[in-house]
Amino acid sequence: VIIVHTREGLHPQQRSAATMSGMSMVELVQAVAPFTAAWHVLYWTVHIVSGGIVAGYKNMEYGFKDKKPNEKGYTQNFWCSTIVSMVHSLTMAALCVPFVMKEPNWIWEANIEDTRDELALANKVFLAYICNDLLFVLPWAIKLGKPDDVAFVAHHLSIIAVWVSFITQGWGDMFSLPTLITELTGMFIGARFVMIKVGLGSSTLFMVNGVVMLTSWWYLRIWGYVVRLAIILYKETDSIYLNPVNDTFVRNVLVSLCWVLGSGLQLMWGYTITMGAYGVVFGKKGKTEKSKE
Repeated sequence: VIIVHTREGLHPQQRSAATMSGMSMVELVQAVAPFTAAWHVLYWTVHIVSGGIVAGYKNMEYGFKDKKPNEKGYTQNFWCSTIVSMVHSLTMAALCVPFVMKEPNWIWEANIEDTRDELALANKVFLAYICNDLLFVLPWAIKLGKPDDVAFVAHHLSIIAVWVSFITQGWGDMFSLPTLITELTGMFIGARFVMIKVGLGSSTLFMVNGVVMLTSWWYLRIWGYVVRLAIILYKETDSIYLNPVNDTFVRNVLVSLCWVLGSGLQLMWGYTITMGAYGVVFGKKGKTEKSKE
């Protein structure tokens, strides 16, 4: 039996729609498997189509200064995964934005045990995407041992564990919704890589995409995921840590630790993106000094 507590301040209609029962692991696998298969088919479709229409795809190099592993297939995998991530970003927008637009204050009113039926499909599709992406990053992490790939494997495994708990036990949309919304930035991050590879790295479109990427990162990831969840966790200290329901303290702490690690990654990557944008606008210090000499 799943006991779900809702905030007293919720509107009666919200109160009736604010809970959702969990499901067994067998039911979860049956629900997620078709979406995982769909992401898998999309990956190989991108691979086949790119081989026919993208010039130089078969001999493609990664394209960034310090990330050329000289391993056949690595960059093709990155290309295909990037295109799939862009489709995933649009999918999350279609599944989550209508709910956010309809109930923009729900995240502030929810507590940790709350779930919404409107987000059930988004959570399953997201879990399926992460499972599929893991299938393609894991072999390269094992083969090359690159820190970025190893970190991605750990990142994906943590997400899988957390989302299995969210869905099977019926809780956690307070955490899941901000995470799902951050996926919207994937469209612009992926577009950056794609435009570089097709020769648009110096175009106006590339610059506009960079501005949108930076802005969306700060709004959806730094504010929406890091800062907003920090405020909510502070406000909900009593229900999450001091007096959690049904001995869920350990579960709540573990998920909170995942949020802390995720926040660290958002801040680290956000700093890198911001400094990159600063360098483009104002020029790198080294280049400026050399030009003066």
